[in-house]
Amino acid sequence: KPQKREKSTLELLEEKNHADVVKQAKRAGVSTEGSTLEILERINHADVVKQAKQAGVSTEGSTLEILERINHADVVKQAKRAGVSTEGSTLEILERINHADVVKQAKRAGVSTEGSTLEILERLNRKALEGL
Repeated sequence: KPQKREKSTLELLEEKNHADVVKQAKRAGVSTEGSTLEILERINHADVVKQAKQAGVSTEGSTLEILERINHADVVKQAKRAGVSTEGSTLEILERINHADVVKQAKRAGVSTEGSTLEILERLNRKALEGL
């Protein structure tokens, strides 16, 4: 008869971890088939889909595509609060939000709001250094 070898601590921990992940998958309503990593990816995707539904964006596509839509929707909300255009890419909108914030700082500091964000920031820094 072949002798039964005892499992290593690592093997025991991997089995316990897999069993815990399977329980999470059942709670999330996703398949429990496959490796621990495959199951975790399905759990994560299901969670992102829930977030997308709450954000009112499409749940179609990869986890990353859905996260990008959620992020864009959040940035659009920020733009509306900042009173800037919501048109364009997420990055373009963030640049407008940042510019509007820098313009507000410049108005409070009494420096010109003309020019690029960088030009306004340079004037703000120069004024701050003059005050030292």
